[in-house]
Amino acid sequence: MSTNGHVVTSEAGRKPGSTRWRGGKSTSEKVRLNGNIARRKVVGQQFFWWDTELPGFGLRVFASGAKCWFVQFRQRGKQKRVTLGRPPEMRAEKARALARAQLAKAALDGLPAAPKVSAKGKGGGMLFCDYAPRFWDDCGFRGDAGHHSDLIPAGIPN
Repeated sequence: MSTNGHVVTSEAGRKPGSTRWRGGKSTSEKVRLNGNIARRKVVGQQFFWWDTELPGFGLRVFASGAKCWFVQFRQRGKQKRVTLGRPPEMRAEKARALARAQLAKAALDGLPAAPKVSAKGKGGGMLFCDYAPRFWDDCGFRGDAGHHSDLIPAGIPN
């Protein structure tokens, strides 16, 4: 048992790729992030807990003991780390949902965006039903109906 009351198995340090070491001390560990992990205390060094369920999502503990949920990803060739919130105010499930949204946003970066639909209709311009009365008021009939040359805008002489 560790000094802060949480059981730490000896297998955690033996799993390949589950722990990173720096200067003889562990600096990160892969676990299923939940409220129990967020309540653990690490003082004196920076530490990262990475989620096993969602790659890139983690909990960062600063040397001062302050914690924050974050998501790390590569966007346009650069590593980015976005802070999502702090454990007392934000639960792990909410932080995981925000991380999924941020990763989806990064994955769709560079793709064309879907056109926005306005309240009036697609495209946001005038609809045909709004334009038709104005068209008929501006145009007059000359000659036989049914031919495209019969519609001549009013005010233009022959």
